[in-house]
Amino acid sequence: MRGFLKFAILAAVLLALAYGDDEDEEASELERRRIRNCPEVTFKRMTGCVWEFGRFLKKVLFLDLEQRTLDRFRKSCLSMAECFDLIECKETGKFSRGKRIKDSCDVMNYLSKDFVPCLKRLERLDPAPTCFNKWKPFSDLNEVGPDTTPEEMEELCKNMLGKDNCMKDLVSRTCGGVMSQELVDRFEATSVFKQCDAD
Repeated sequence: MRGFLKFAILAAVLLALAYGDDEDEEASELERRRIRNCPEVTFKRMTGCVWEFGRFLKKVLFLDLEQRTLDRFRKSCLSMAECFDLIECKETGKFSRGKRIKDSCDVMNYLSKDFVPCLKRLERLDPAPTCFNKWKPFSDLNEVGPDTTPEEMEELCKNMLGKDNCMKDLVSRTCGGVMSQELVDRFEATSVFKQCDAD
């Protein structure tokens, strides 16, 4: 399970970095005010961001399921997201990558805490379900970007929880409908999947 979580975390971060900028026409006045007031990018802040990224990668390498470790990981993940906000705001006036990293932090936090009892049940199934073995959260989304067609996005939505969203049914049968719906809700709340509907 530790290997599964490491892969999922790295894939989620790579997704956040690779995914293109959102074209959100409905930015709130608060966000527009934030964009006008981008914090100053100083050498000290940039050095801190590079340092934070190194600490984050180290935490991924030594990640376990102890509560203290997971809490530190999430704090590091959110700090890294703030660094991307800082850099991206100055360069483009947008905060999209930082938002995606925060989304990924939240999903990984859920998978590594609240979803752990279900993960353990899934790992004990014999024979191991193909759906679970092949499910790699976020891994198929590295090419999602501003040029992604509606048809391509529809295909990604159809497979956000495994092929034909098979994890939804598998989790429902193994861990209950409430856990299955929580999993769906976590993914659908992210900026990448917000237009998806797995129901």
